[in-house]
Amino acid sequence: MSDPIIEALLASVETGEELVDPRAGDHNGVLSEVGELKVSQSGNSFFNVTFGNLESGEGDPFSFSSVVVLPTRDSDEKLARMFLANLHDYGILPREYRNAVYAETDEQRTAIRRAFEAKKGTTYPVRLKLDKEGDLRLRIKRTR
Repeated sequence: MSDPIIEALLASVETGEELVDPRAGDHNGVLSEVGELKVSQSGNSFFNVTFGNLESGEGDPFSFSSVVVLPTRDSDEKLARMFLANLHDYGILPREYRNAVYAETDEQRTAIRRAFEAKKGTTYPVRLKLDKEGDLRLRIKRTR
């Protein structure tokens, strides 16, 4: 570090070891346990999927919940793209399918819930990674 401000700061404060989340990293054979359709306080629907059969770098078992937001036609296009990517990653739709999928009605949300429930018990290779805010995020790794 050649920045004198950083050097002065670090010389004048107490520091400890690097902060690392032992749950972060690649995990294989992660089991999709539970899927539950919920509605947020703002009225947006989302699907909560819990993954089990995870083990931290310290050998401790844990589970992890991931949220998949269901877009409507009024949703931002980015949300629709993220949802379609989730449908691909979970193996609900083939990667060749590129049309936006929306959940406008209770019947459509129920159909999506059933599709996620059909994947209950599926194992996935996943990566848990800290985002910029320090929250752990799950991403299903693509396999070929």
